Formats: sequence, C-alpha cells, structure tokens
Amino acid sequence: MKEKLLISACLLGRNCKYSGGNNYTPAVEKLKERYELVPVCPECMGGLPIPHDPAERVGDRVLSRTGADVTVQFQRGAELALRRARQTGAKLALLKERSPSCGRGAIYDGTFTGTVVPGDGVAAALLAENGVTIYGESRVEALLKGPIREPVALRRARPGDESALALIQTEAWKAAFQDILPPGVLAHYSDKAQAENLYQAVLGRNMARVTLASLAEQPCGIAAWSQNRDDLGPEVAELICIHVLPGSWRRGCGSAMMEIVLREMQAAGYTAAVLWVFTANTRARAFYEKWDFSPAGQTKNALGAEELLYRKDL
Repeated sequence: MKEKLLISACLLGRNCKYSGGNNYTPAVEKLKERYELVPVCPECMGGLPIPHDPAERVGDRVLSRTGADVTVQFQRGAELALRRARQTGAKLALLKERSPSCGRGAIYDGTFTGTVVPGDGVAAALLAENGVTIYGESRVEALLKGPIREPVALRRARPGDESALALIQTEAWKAAFQDILPPGVLAHYSDKAQAENLYQAVLGRNMARVTLASLAEQPCGIAAWSQNRDDLGPEVAELICIHVLPGSWRRGCGSAMMEIVLREMQAAGYTAAVLWVFTANTRARAFYEKWDFSPAGQTKNALGAEELLYRKDL
C-alpha cells in the first residue's frame, strides 16, 4: 500500500487557482509511482468561488486585493484540509509555495507587489501544527528520493497479543540496552517467556493502556501508559514504554505511537506526561526531546543504570 500524500490540487493541473487557472507541475507525475495522491484546495474547500480576487495574509487575517476580509473562508478550508489528512492518514503534503493558504516558510507580504516574507499560509500552518510534514513544489525531488514509508496501523492491544508484545519488547531491549545494562540483567529482562507472563497480567488486569503498532500487517511496536506511578499528582500520566523492533526503526512507528498516546492522555483529562529514560540512552532521549519532553531534574537507579525523569505539558 502506497503512502498517502496530500497535494495542492492546482499542482495536478486542476483549475482551482484564484484566477481560474492552475499551477500544473509536471514533476508531480513521478510522485504517483511512490505515493497515493490526495488532492486538496483549501480555498475552494473554504467556500471561495473560482475565480476570485487574489488574497494575501496580513498577520492573522487574509485580505483580498480589494480589501475584503476572507479569513473565515481560509480558516474553514484549512480545517477541512486537516480533516482530509486525518481521514486518509496522510503525514506528508506537497503544497503550493508562497500561497496564503498553502505556503510554508515564505508567503507574499500583503502588499500585492510580489514581495515575499517569512511566514506560513493558513492551511500549511494548521497542518504542520498537527504533525504533517510539508514540502513545496520546488522540493518534489526530495520526496522522490525519500524512502517509501509503509503506513503504520495502530490498535489497542488485547488478550492473545502477549507473544507479539513480548517479542517486540525483548528484541528492542537487546538492541537498545546492550551497552547500557549489565549483561546478566539484560539477559534476565530479555527472556521472552517472562515478558509474555508480564503482558498477560497487564492486559488481563487492565493495568495500562497498551497500543500495538504494525507495518505491512506485521507487529512492529508497542506503547504503554497509565497514571503516573510516582505520586506526582492525579493530573500526570506516565508513558511506561515505547518499543520498536530494530528492523522497523526510522519507519515512523515510534512517532505514530507517540502521537496516539499523547492524544489519549489529553482525552482522558491529563495535563502533563512523564517518562523515565536511561541517561545513557541518547537515541531515545533525542526522540523524546523531539516531542517536547524535557528533563525534570530527577534521577533514580534502575536495573544497575541511571534513569532520568522527563516531563511534558499536554
């Protein structure tokens, strides 16, 4: 199954440009071999007719050349584009550069003189805030050279998944902690039968919310969370673990799980999240810091190695 790619419809040759024309970019045809294209036009989706007066973003507002305020239409279109991304699972987008809706990093300054300034279009900003990675049409080649990523399937773990969960955890521990934990400790906690018993208890007693991730219908990762176990307050959730099979590293599995875990915590009413990570596990720490977790100034010894407490406001 191809990865979904949100794309400005005008780049595909659709006549949805404000003038009634399009911004067809021949290079996008090559993308069809690697991605399933999901066309969007936030301006049309927001209710603007084609053609319509050109508009440019001025601060938080979008104004037409005649001075009409079309902010509401641009915001509505942005929200519908985000809904389309969520419905299709698109985590990548190729959008029209410098557009007041789709521009990312640079847009026209509102004087209608062709002057470009740093900034984002309304839809591009909303998509980026919600985890969509955005490319402009000048970066088509980067999308073509990038790895094809299988979509990550996520579901709640249930009784019967113990073997898959145990395999993921023990293999992940062996790969990630071989230079962190003493060999005897690592061997003990990498015992698959013991890990299966652990997950049988966790799932059977509903001790934590556990997510199972799969790539190409093969289990690849697990994430578990609950209310914190360190008396940090009822408003603080704890990410107990995120484990990914070594063969699935750098394929989006960890990020997909982190996204759903944080969403679940917020939906459950928690206002902060914490996690413990080995001080020497620089790879994991970089991942958590990318998601805005930061050291909370507390350490402890665990299994013969130092752990740091990380915290994030939700």
